[in-house]
Amino acid sequence: MSGIRTCALGVAFLLASAHALQAQQAGTFRWSGTGESFVASFRESDGSVEAGYAGAAYRAQLQINSTSPYLPPHGTSAFGPVVDIYCVDFLHNANTSSSGFAANFTNLGTNPLTVTRSADLNRYLRSAFLLSQLDAQDFSAAGKQNRVDIHAAIWNIMAGQPTRGAVGITSTFDSGSYARMAGWIELSGQAASLASVNARQWSVITSQCVVQVGHQGDGSATADSCGQEFMVRNAVLDQPPMVTPEPATIIMLATGLLAIAGAGIVGRGFAV
Repeated sequence: MSGIRTCALGVAFLLASAHALQAQQAGTFRWSGTGESFVASFRESDGSVEAGYAGAAYRAQLQINSTSPYLPPHGTSAFGPVVDIYCVDFLHNANTSSSGFAANFTNLGTNPLTVTRSADLNRYLRSAFLLSQLDAQDFSAAGKQNRVDIHAAIWNIMAGQPTRGAVGITSTFDSGSYARMAGWIELSGQAASLASVNARQWSVITSQCVVQVGHQGDGSATADSCGQEFMVRNAVLDQPPMVTPEPATIIMLATGLLAIAGAGIVGRGFAV
């Protein structure tokens, strides 16, 4: 009987684990500043120029009712430590409320994209790769230019804008900026680049307002009154990628385990 009980517990654990991996976490997001960001200007597709912070992380504090290691550092009963967040949303304004606002936290490796602005996992994985490249840049003049071009590439992947960027507020743009941005976009889509991304290391922070106005899955190019979307590194950074079993796979595995347990019972019966 112990063999049956152990097997049944194993099946229950698999089913419970798969269920737990399907739920995003709701919590609160509080803006804490701009970090080492610097001002850059971007030319939009209509030729107009828009200025904004670019090329580095913002800062925020998070409160999530969860102790999951597959979420960014956070508090459960109060706001946790300040963490770096990265804007992946060019067409919306940052919600800088000091009191915080309701947000959904979606782990790219364990959660479906049902409450995020985009339903395209490939876009987020490419953005994660580019954010890793952005973090590798210093804050020299050349490093800042790389940061601007990389961030412009992320925003282009997510929203189709901006089309080019340059350090400093000016109407004269670096003639090579567009080509460099296009190069980062191309690099992010290569198989080796995508294979280097551990999806569980990244989460998307999306205002719950996005779900309320019905724009989840539309992509970051959809205009609405909700705040910007961000990506953030999770607490667990050294774990290998984990493949979440599909429901059909779980059922097959559970059936196999039960069959093995049954064979063990029959075998013991004949041995007696």
